[in-house]
Amino acid sequence: MDGNWIRSTAGRSVVAAVGVVVVAVALIAVLTGGDDDTSVDVDSATATITSTDETVDPANSTAAETSASTSDRNDVATTTPTAPASSGVDDTATPATLVTVPVDTVVVLDPIPLDEIGDFGTGLNVRLVEIEAITGEARTQGEISGPALRVTVEVTNTSNQPISLERTQVEVTYGDDRAPGIVLSGSGTMPFAVSVAPGSSSTGTVVFVVPVDQRDLVQVAVTQTTGTPIILFEGSAP
Repeated sequence: MDGNWIRSTAGRSVVAAVGVVVVAVALIAVLTGGDDDTSVDVDSATATITSTDETVDPANSTAAETSASTSDRNDVATTTPTAPASSGVDDTATPATLVTVPVDTVVVLDPIPLDEIGDFGTGLNVRLVEIEAITGEARTQGEISGPALRVTVEVTNTSNQPISLERTQVEVTYGDDRAPGIVLSGSGTMPFAVSVAPGSSSTGTVVFVVPVDQRDLVQVAVTQTTGTPIILFEGSAP
């Protein structure tokens, strides 16, 4: 059959349908008396039915609908909110467990006179060999020159094993409030040896600034290590 004839016939059918719609619209307008609320835009109605002489291919129509549907889905996909950027913190991480660290109790033995011998209970004994009144001289930042006490301390190893003196410390305080004396690095200061052999002794000398009018009550504290008792000598110094 001639394709041109089919397209011509389809075109005439569409035109006839348009004509029927126009007549129907005009008739409604006459019957309603031209009421503005029920008026119909004929041009708009006609425009929605306008067609061409070309035959609509059902296959092409289906493909077009499928394309439009795919396009709609793509549009929806592009509007999907993106996930927020990672802050770098692992929210699932388990907090670390707190560990209790035992702390050794510091034991300060009862004060003993300046001329007595103290015993750490570890095989190490200690005594004050001499306390001298001197004029201390400042050598480094933070030190102050002035009246000072130079204290020579002797430790004796009564055990059968060497004893380390690396952590042995001496401090001087004065008065009922035990105000700390200012340590000086010079003026005859001498550190202890690294260790003391069995049956041997070692001496060390410390210098602290102590006001002359505050020497009625002086305390000399000697510590062997952090785990041993503190021996406290107490009395009047020159």
